[in-house]
Amino acid sequence: MGTTSAVNAVREDRYMSGTTLGGAVWIGIIAITPVHRLVMTYGSALLPYFILTAVLACTLLGKLRRPPGARVWLFALCMIPLAAVVSGVSSAVVPSMYVGVKLAVFVGLTPFILRYYATERESFTRCAITGFLVVQSVSALVGIMQLTGASVASLRANAGRANGLAAHPNVLGLMAALAILIGLFLVHRTSGGRRWACWAVVAINTVALIGSGSLSSMISLAVGGIVLLVAMRVTVKSAVRVAVGIAVCSSLALTLGYDPTDAIEPVQGRVDTVLGVTDDGVASVSIRQSTYEFAAESIRSDPFTGVGMDSMHQGTFNGVTVVHNYLLRAWYQGGLLLFVAVAAISVLLIAMIVRSLVTTRDPLQSAVVAAVVAFGMTSAFYDQQQYWIPILLAVAVTGLPSQPSREPARPDRTTSDRVVTQKEARV
Repeated sequence: MGTTSAVNAVREDRYMSGTTLGGAVWIGIIAITPVHRLVMTYGSALLPYFILTAVLACTLLGKLRRPPGARVWLFALCMIPLAAVVSGVSSAVVPSMYVGVKLAVFVGLTPFILRYYATERESFTRCAITGFLVVQSVSALVGIMQLTGASVASLRANAGRANGLAAHPNVLGLMAALAILIGLFLVHRTSGGRRWACWAVVAINTVALIGSGSLSSMISLAVGGIVLLVAMRVTVKSAVRVAVGIAVCSSLALTLGYDPTDAIEPVQGRVDTVLGVTDDGVASVSIRQSTYEFAAESIRSDPFTGVGMDSMHQGTFNGVTVVHNYLLRAWYQGGLLLFVAVAAISVLLIAMIVRSLVTTRDPLQSAVVAAVVAFGMTSAFYDQQQYWIPILLAVAVTGLPSQPSREPARPDRTTSDRVVTQKEARV
């Protein structure tokens, strides 16, 4: 028993100590998620391969631990490459396999790796989230500057929509939505200066989200926000606190000479594009409906095979625009096998959200998952690592305590203890 207590003490010290090199690498990967696309475009196109190398290295070194829904992730690991082969028969096997294997390795193994580091080091999740918020807030500030017409490092707004450092308005919008959810969650878990820092994160990313003009991201924030509020059982007092915080931020903006209502203009322009009032975009309702109809017709003619998982065959009616729905796109490109794999993951994620709503456990994790899934229902969600990382991290840390138990271990009765007890008995 004495040896067991010593081992447990060592494990707890190890859990509470600083992170390892592998953990630091994954903290960095998570932190740069908001600028993943920018790094690929203007930095190094090797970033996805670096991440895949980290996945394979951790797997070979045994840095794995069973995450929630482990069988589903292993099922996806096996099914996605098979879907790539089958769908590649109708197009090109090698390119389809190239995409399928990369997606399978990343999605199938990353939850096990993140679970390992999240359980081995208490600081891992905290550092990863902090890094994400810092990078995303900087990107959001850049996006706000772009709305004024300024150019930051040769990065400008895209047709009046802020890009930030995300290199695309929709990516900036989704990452801002996730930062807002995290900030609101932490507002209720922190105090003092940290709480004010969280309010600043919420305010900055709210303006950036509106400036991005991404309706998909705004919908994802609404869905994630509802899940967060219900799972946290937010009281009237907390709701009033949030309202007061929003009012204070708005008043501060007016004091500094900025009218918060000015940020609504990009939203109106984007609504006009999506509804087809203007024809200067490719993401209007009519365009998306055309991609859905094209994909549905392809599925009806051949529900099993698919057209191929590579980018050369992802276009729909015009040969360019992809299906803006992750489930329909999976079936259209990867056939029935890829659809089954993605659907199994979706069922797992929905079950996780329902469980959180019922039990009030893991509210932030379920809110993040709900937001990204809602985003994927109306966007070009497919094999992009920056879209998968928030989901995989949320799943990996689900069910983990915020910190290890501080309850002291029950002392073992050593020989000296028994001697003292016998003497006390004689007295």
